[in-house]
Amino acid sequence: MQKRARAGSPSGSSRSSLERNSTIGIFGSNGTAGDDSGVEDDRDDRPITFGEKLRAGKDDEEDSKSDDEPRVVLTEQDPLTGEEDEETIHQVRGKLFSLVGGNQWKERGTGTLKLNVRRSDGSGARLVMRKEAVYTLLLNVTLFPGMRCTLAQDPRFVRFSVIEAGPTTHYNLKLATAKIAQDLLEEINANIPA
Repeated sequence: MQKRARAGSPSGSSRSSLERNSTIGIFGSNGTAGDDSGVEDDRDDRPITFGEKLRAGKDDEEDSKSDDEPRVVLTEQDPLTGEEDEETIHQVRGKLFSLVGGNQWKERGTGTLKLNVRRSDGSGARLVMRKEAVYTLLLNVTLFPGMRCTLAQDPRFVRFSVIEAGPTTHYNLKLATAKIAQDLLEEINANIPA
């Protein structure tokens, strides 16, 4: 059994004598002069390591890329929200809560609530709220005849109920001040269709 040389050995090689003496070719031949493969071996006596093969392949890839190839240029685009044909007549920043299980308020998220109407005729008012930074839709409700919107016991909260996919959902919107809540309430009530 042959011993492996250690790093920093006097011979300066960290490869074992098996690794140094092994000259097995690509197809399993041992690379001797009597080989009938017809391929001349112009490399030195040591085999190519995996790392060297990997680096050689990387160099070939870099050489194949030319500077003449056009690069893809990405441009920033405005997202389509469905609000392009609407005008925002009132907007406020708040935190939205929904009633879950009939007795517990669950936070839906913080963002900007917009009261939008159609640009063409000023009708079709709806409330749209998106989460800050990620713009996930929190609320998308069309105002309907008979909709009730009131202030809660705490005057900073605006409470309203909407019909979403069948059942009625109750919402509380917490605003910064009672004045902002009162202004929003007046705008919503003014735009509820008769």
